[in-house]
Amino acid sequence: MHYSLCSILLLFLLFTACNNSSDSTTKDSAETAAAAPETATPLADNTETDSSSTTPPSASGQQPLARQELVFSWVNNLNVRAAPKTSAEIVAQVKESEPLIYTGQQTDFKEEVTLRGITYNEPWIKVITADKQSGWVFRGAVKRKGEDKGTALTKATHIRFPHFGNFNLARWTRLSNQDQSGGDAENNTQIYASLDGQQILEISQTDVGEYGYSRSYKLMDQQFQLLKFRALQYETDPALLLTEKVYDLEAAKVYRRSQPFKKHYMQLKSKPLQAKGEFNVEELSTAQLQQLQPDLLELEAVAFADWPKTISDGDGCSCSYRPDKNNYKLDVFISNAQDHACVKFKGELILLKGNHRSRRSELSRRAYEEPWIVLNERGKDLFFDQEVEMGEYEDNRNMLIQALLLMEEMPKEISVKNNGQIGMGHRGEIGSMCEEALQMAKAARKRGEQGIPMQLYFSNDRYECILTGKVDGKNDSGGRTYRGILALRSRDGSVRAYKEVWGACAC
Repeated sequence: MHYSLCSILLLFLLFTACNNSSDSTTKDSAETAAAAPETATPLADNTETDSSSTTPPSASGQQPLARQELVFSWVNNLNVRAAPKTSAEIVAQVKESEPLIYTGQQTDFKEEVTLRGITYNEPWIKVITADKQSGWVFRGAVKRKGEDKGTALTKATHIRFPHFGNFNLARWTRLSNQDQSGGDAENNTQIYASLDGQQILEISQTDVGEYGYSRSYKLMDQQFQLLKFRALQYETDPALLLTEKVYDLEAAKVYRRSQPFKKHYMQLKSKPLQAKGEFNVEELSTAQLQQLQPDLLELEAVAFADWPKTISDGDGCSCSYRPDKNNYKLDVFISNAQDHACVKFKGELILLKGNHRSRRSELSRRAYEEPWIVLNERGKDLFFDQEVEMGEYEDNRNMLIQALLLMEEMPKEISVKNNGQIGMGHRGEIGSMCEEALQMAKAARKRGEQGIPMQLYFSNDRYECILTGKVDGKNDSGGRTYRGILALRSRDGSVRAYKEVWGACAC
């Protein structure tokens, strides 16, 4: 949101017209901040005392705010309160980027408050809003012009971290969701594949109660070679410390930063997901890069006769994958109607059950149902019955392209339904997106592209097997053939085996 010089002058006039008397404050009180889902994370209220003061010199070296200086909210629906505590009356709410005038008063105590995954240790300050309301806000929830503070709003379907990347998981396929919790420890690992099958994202969360928690994010290519790795750990012994590291193997750099805490994270309403402060950057040596890459072991080729009868029999619909494109005497993987699988590793024949269907087949099914797009006057728009963020133009266009590539015959136009009164500008943008997707899909088809890969997931109580394959051509019977990567992982993380394979699915 942008403000004219007249608006800023008006705010200063409003300030001079308002009463600057101080309010009573609360020592070690909780923080204001925004309404859900950006609710600030307060600490427990303690004894009330008069703790307001004028702005003291900044202990951190940051230039202190000047009286009548403009500050701007960087969270939405920021609560302005009659006193610096969450139990105080809300006198106003300000939206993200709205300006406030600093009165020159702030508390002489600071709070540790988590906003959008980052914890700030700052005081409360007294401000005046554009409509002449005077009150208190947490200093961490506002920033001065040019100050580097604040993060993008994090949602359950988005991963946004500095130096690691920005990923919309609504555009990824979840291959697995493992819960390995036991005792006081909670552990969950989720694995996603990108729409084009070129990248794998593994997210692990571990919580050990009062002892802390950790988060890890691994971005890998389709052969499970590590591209980036982000590690976050909150430690409680010997000190309360949050450490964040991001390893970028392509750039051969590691980014590190840490943040000390005065209060245990369990006294916060939400866990910090990022450390606050500048990153220290170091170059990674060749030896360090090699050490970061996981040890990948080879799967064994095995004669077809070795497969269990329960796997190879059935209704005749099966997928068979081989380590040698021209050697049809050996199989690495076979499934009956994608319901079962079998691999061989270190002499052990491993039986697996399928619990994930191909994203390709799901999108292909929806591609033959109309309409593809529903524009809603109220609520979010839908692409293939899924809610989408319309600001993500390229992601939405790519989804349309992939659906078009899966169809035997492309339509002349993409079906769009208007649910209510839709603005002409929005309708025009969607129309342009659909036309671009059609032209780009036709060009991709001429280049021989076949759309997103087939992705299959199989598992048992000890192992999980992921197959990512792309169309490689057609066999003698006219069925499609595939080329891809078959990966085997043990539940405890001790085995990571893979093999490049060729194969086909047919009945």
